[in-house]
Amino acid sequence: MPGPATGPACWLSWAGSAGWVALVAVATVWGSDLAERRPEMRIGAPPFTGQWNAIDRPAIGPAVAVALGVVVLGPFLARRAPWRVLLAGAAGLAVAWLLALNHVDGPDALERPLTTRYEYLAGVADVEALGPVDYLDSFTDRIGDYPTHVRGHPPGVVVALWAAGRTGLDRLDVAVTLVLAGWGAAMVATLVALRDLAGEAAARRAAPVLALAPGAVWAGTSVDAFYTGLTAVGIASLVVATGVDPAGRSGGSSGRRADLLAAGGGAVLGVALLCSYGTLAALAIPVTVALLRRRVRPLVVSAVVATAVLAVAAAAGFWWLDGLRTTRDQYELGYASLRPYGYWVVGSLAAVAVATGPVLGAGVARLGRRAGLGCGLLVGALVAVAAADVSGLAKGEVERIWLVFVPWLATAAALVPAGRHDLGTRAWVTAQAATAIGIQVALRSPW
Repeated sequence: MPGPATGPACWLSWAGSAGWVALVAVATVWGSDLAERRPEMRIGAPPFTGQWNAIDRPAIGPAVAVALGVVVLGPFLARRAPWRVLLAGAAGLAVAWLLALNHVDGPDALERPLTTRYEYLAGVADVEALGPVDYLDSFTDRIGDYPTHVRGHPPGVVVALWAAGRTGLDRLDVAVTLVLAGWGAAMVATLVALRDLAGEAAARRAAPVLALAPGAVWAGTSVDAFYTGLTAVGIASLVVATGVDPAGRSGGSSGRRADLLAAGGGAVLGVALLCSYGTLAALAIPVTVALLRRRVRPLVVSAVVATAVLAVAAAAGFWWLDGLRTTRDQYELGYASLRPYGYWVVGSLAAVAVATGPVLGAGVARLGRRAGLGCGLLVGALVAVAAADVSGLAKGEVERIWLVFVPWLATAAALVPAGRHDLGTRAWVTAQAATAIGIQVALRSPW
């Protein structure tokens, strides 16, 4: 049985959470003053996009019920359930949490944000008009004419939605399915990678806290949840590949298994790069793990396969680097030019901290006491966020754009003590849930 959550370990965790609160408070107060003085920024509730506007008599019943159920039963079930059942349960719980939070905004809250004129479905008409080959070939030349989210990403998703419609599928149903499946897959992939690196006990301890990450508030209304899952599957495959002994007990068979895992991860990451530029920064996670394990070969295999995927897209007309350059140019022409870099270095960190939950502060505070491979995922995620932050390509909306980092940041839950009778874990589950419900009730966002 775990020992009580007392002493230096406990105080360090709570001190880290206090740091989390301080970061969010500074970003909120500073951002509110900035928004009042510079309304042209078009950010009503910095560091978040939207408006502070608590809804009357919110339909929070389902979300509260899910949260209470996880607080009472989550840690016990996470310790006792067979591993595969735990993975399925974590995915199902994450999706149920997403849906329960969305219920606050009404029965159409899941579909409505996906059908606006800014989203991918609005861009399908351009693929219909040009045909997929001409669309890809002229994507960067015509990018200024496309919906906002199409301009901000590679053309992978909009072409996929066009293709789904051509097969007779309802494109909105496909988009919703990608969102839900992506968020659930992200939970499974993160836990698999965490188990491989830090051990099964750590992964089980983190599972209920991870599943109730506040990022579900934004994941339920954005295709970014799909990118999160796709990227997570690729990263997990590569992480597991770095842990395979290349010699093994049976000659070269282990080496072949590692290569296959790395190649599969590279293929998935290549596809993810064709859907989101944010995947590039997330590659810091498997790179960090590979360096800690001194296993560079899986990185090379994965890079070769991912590059081949991008080369196929280039042969079809879309060169990824041109897309990134053009998207950055478009971004600088928009509201980003009116938003001060200095504030968003802090504000973006605060927004992704809230999307991850207060357990992030506790885990980061314990990094110094828990050095080793088990911290590799969190350290890699912090490096990825730092790279994305200093790039200046995130001045608002990062609570949605940076969802790709959230599951990996939430592995911080594996570093905090469970406490006697899992009281520590239950406290963090409660804090995660309270943060998510509070944001969903108080913040009116476009997603």
